[in-house]
Amino acid sequence: MSTSVDDETILEILRSNDAPRMTTTEVAGQLPVTRGTTRNRLQQLVDEGLLERTTEGNNVVWWLPEREDEIAESEADAESEAEDDAETDAEEREQSEGDETSDENDVDVEAAEQAKAETDDGPTEVEVEAVDGDDDDGDEEKEEEEADVETPDSETETRTAADRPELSDDEEGLRTVAVVAAVIVLVLLLRKLLGGGDTEE
Repeated sequence: MSTSVDDETILEILRSNDAPRMTTTEVAGQLPVTRGTTRNRLQQLVDEGLLERTTEGNNVVWWLPEREDEIAESEADAESEAEDDAETDAEEREQSEGDETSDENDVDVEAAEQAKAETDDGPTEVEVEAVDGDDDDGDEEKEEEEADVETPDSETETRTAADRPELSDDEEGLRTVAVVAAVIVLVLLLRKLLGGGDTEE
């Protein structure tokens, strides 16, 4: 690898680069010399007052004094962009918080409306009719039965017939079979008793 690089070649690389500053590695990538040689040559140019240098993090950067204005302008643009980004983030956060507050208010309003609707509807009232007694008992028995019936007030929840559990087809069938079996047993017992009585006579 050739180690012969004139100063103008190095200066032209820094002059024609889009960014005003370049790292040692970036400059060495465009020269036919090693990174160490490039660093030594760049430092010589700094000593001669043809270049400027500084350290950014772990990197050493180099630039031409004539490009100082570009560097200042670039830094101003970067600072302005950072401020714009910060303002945008703040606005997005405020909007997000506003949306969350709006959602919470909507939920509260909906819950209030639902509670109001339930209050307006009130508890379900069920009409309770007294069971008529036998005609022979007269009006007195009817009055006693009506007196025993309690009228539900507005705060009492009365269970309607629709709320009572209904028997399924299987349960109805089992109940019918049980009734029939009981009847058959009674008939057999009666026949046995009656038949036994006849035998003893």
